[in-house]
Amino acid sequence: MPNQSEGSDRKISEAPEPASAEDRESVLPPLDSLDEESDFSVFLSPGVSEEQCKSALRKLFHSQILAHRDGLDDYDDDYRSFKPLGDMVTAHARHQMERLTRDSGSGDTDEAKGMGKVSSFSVSEPPAPPPGRFLQGGDQHSLDMGRTATAVTFHSRGHLVVIGEEDRASTVAAQLADRLPCTLIVPSPAETGDPGTDKKLRTADDIRVLRGTSIELTGYLGMFEVTFCESGGRGQSEQRRLERCDLVLDLSTAPHLRHELLPPGYYAAGENPEALQRALEELPYLVGEFEKPRFVHYDPCRCAHGNTRAHGCRKCLEVCPAGAISPGQRAIEINHHLCQGCLICATACPTAAITETSPATRERVQQLAADLQQHRTQQATPPCVLFHDGDMDGEELACLQSAPLPVVNLRLEQIGSIGMDIWFALLAGGASQVIIWSREATPSSVLRELELQKSYGETILAGMGYEPQRLQFIMGNQGTEQLNNVLKALKPRSEILPTFFVDLTEKRALIQRAVKHLYEQATSPPALVALPGGAPFGGIDIDPSRCTLCMACATVCPVAAVSGSDTGDQLRFFEEECVQCGLCQQSCPEQAINLVPRLRYQVQTHGNVLHQEEPFKCICCGVPFSTRKMVDRLTEKLTDHWMFQDDRARRRLQMCKECRLQDIFSQQENIQVHR
Repeated sequence: MPNQSEGSDRKISEAPEPASAEDRESVLPPLDSLDEESDFSVFLSPGVSEEQCKSALRKLFHSQILAHRDGLDDYDDDYRSFKPLGDMVTAHARHQMERLTRDSGSGDTDEAKGMGKVSSFSVSEPPAPPPGRFLQGGDQHSLDMGRTATAVTFHSRGHLVVIGEEDRASTVAAQLADRLPCTLIVPSPAETGDPGTDKKLRTADDIRVLRGTSIELTGYLGMFEVTFCESGGRGQSEQRRLERCDLVLDLSTAPHLRHELLPPGYYAAGENPEALQRALEELPYLVGEFEKPRFVHYDPCRCAHGNTRAHGCRKCLEVCPAGAISPGQRAIEINHHLCQGCLICATACPTAAITETSPATRERVQQLAADLQQHRTQQATPPCVLFHDGDMDGEELACLQSAPLPVVNLRLEQIGSIGMDIWFALLAGGASQVIIWSREATPSSVLRELELQKSYGETILAGMGYEPQRLQFIMGNQGTEQLNNVLKALKPRSEILPTFFVDLTEKRALIQRAVKHLYEQATSPPALVALPGGAPFGGIDIDPSRCTLCMACATVCPVAAVSGSDTGDQLRFFEEECVQCGLCQQSCPEQAINLVPRLRYQVQTHGNVLHQEEPFKCICCGVPFSTRKMVDRLTEKLTDHWMFQDDRARRRLQMCKECRLQDIFSQQENIQVHR
C-alpha cells in the first residue's frame, strides 16, 4: 500500500484498546474517508455493530478495485436483471414440471387421474350439455405450474366455420348466427365467365360466405386453420387461409378430417341428422376457456424413432387414432391438444419413452396382482382375469358367475392402456388365463395393436409349451354371446407357481422377468423362439465379409444394444436391450446388418461378440486404434484423393490420432494449401 495510507493505518492499529463497544466505535474512521486502500479489518473486530460493519463492506464492494470487470470470469456479466427466456424451458423448470405432474395425481379422483377421460363438462353461464368426453369448462384465465403440467388449455372465441353445400350450410348457419359468428365455405359454381358474386357474399344475419375448392383442415378447438383455393371468377383462383378458427361444422359427405378420433371442436355431421342435431346443441357452448388432462408423458432420451437421416421405430405414429403424433427432426412430437387419451401409444412403445401420466392404471393392476396372490392362498383353483372397458349389465354378470372357473374382472377406462407386459405379469402371478374384452367403440388402430401384441404373446407362450389360449381377445361387436362362449370354455390349465412383481412401471424389464419365471417352470423349452416381423424383441446378424467395424451401428443405437470395444476391434450385442427399431440396419454403410425378430428365453446379461477383427496398431507408437480391414478400406478409397498422393500422407492413415497430429505439425513447411 502507499505510504500515505500506511501512516493512517498505523495510527489506527496503535490506538489503545477502548474499554467498551461505544468507545470502540468512536475511534473508527469515518466512512467517507475510506477508499480501496484503507484497512477494513477494524470494522470486523468484536464489538463493532452489525450496521457499521455492513456500511463499511458496502463501501468496499462499491470501490473500483472490486467493481472492475476484466472479462475473464464466467460470471462476469451483470446479473442484476435477467432477460426473459421466451419459449425456452430450462432443465430445472422441466424437472419441476415433471415432479409436479407425478405428485399431482395423489389427491385426484380416478377419472381425473388419467385412468380415463374427464367426463364432466361445466361452464358458469349458461349451463351447458356435455359437448365431449375430455373438456372441462370454466372462467379461469391462467393455469399455475402444477396444472400446466397435467392439463391442456383451449381458448375459443366462438368463430364457427361451416363447410358444405351452400343451401344446407346457409340454413344451418342461420340457426347459429345469433349466438356464434359464422363463416361459410361452399363449393365454387361452374365457371360461367361472370365474376359476379363468386368472390364474397354477405347474407342475412351477417354470415360471410367464401367459395373455394381443395379445402384442407388442421387444428383443434380454438386453433383450427382452413386452407382452400378461393374462386375469383373467369377461371382464376387464389390460395386463401383462415387462421385461428375456433369451431368447425363439416357438412361434407366425405369429412375433411379422417382420423378415427376427431379433435375437440370439430363436428363431422355429414348427412346424419342426429349428428347435426347434436352439433347444433353443443356448438354454442364451446366458447371460453376449457381444459383437458395431459394423458401421456414423453421422454425423448428413450425414444427409438431416430433422426432426420434415419427413422427407426414408428409404432406410436402408426397406432395413434387421433393423429396427435408426428415425426420431428430428432424425435417424435406429441400434440397434447389432439391427444384423446386412448393410451395405445404408451402400450405400443417398446422403450417406455411414452408413458401414462397418471399411475392409476398401474396401481389398479398392482392391486389386482395382490388379490390374485391372496386368492391362491385361499383357493386351489387359479382364477381367470377379465379386462373390459364398460359397465356390465345383469346378464353379463350372470355369465361371470356361471363360469366353471373363478373370474376376476377389472374395468378399464381405456382397453388400450395395458399390453403384453401386464398380461405376462398376471400369468406369472397366478392367473390361469387373461381375457381382453373390448366392449365400447374402440378405434380399429387400437384393436389392431392389441391383436398384434396378442400374437406376440401367444408365440412366446407356445414356444415354452404353454397353451396360446391363455391369452384371448373378444371384440365388441361379438357381444355377450361371445363372452358367454369364452367363459363356458374355460378349463384348468397347467398350474404355474405364482410370483409377485412389486414394480410394474418398467414394461420391458417386467416382460423379461415374467417370461423368465414362466420359462423356469416349463417342461424342456427351447432356448429361443422366432417372432413375427415387427416384434420388439430380437437380435441382429452381421455379415463378417462386409463389416469393417466402423461402429456406425453402435453410434445410432438408442438403447445401447450394440457397442464397441475401446480398441475398436470388437462389436458386442446385448440382445435383451434390442427393440428391433432398425436404426443400425439403416445406418450401416456396408449393408452388413439384418434384423432377426426373436425372443431369447435365457437372457445373456454380458452380451455376445457379433464380430471381431484383427486390431491394427499405430506404426509410430504401437497402440491399437482400429482394425486392419478398416485401414485397408480407407487406404483403398483414398488412393485417388488429392490429399493422399504422397507416401507420407498415406502413412498417416496408419497412425493413431495423436501421432497423426504430431506428424502433420512437424512437417508444416511441406503443407500446401489448395484453394
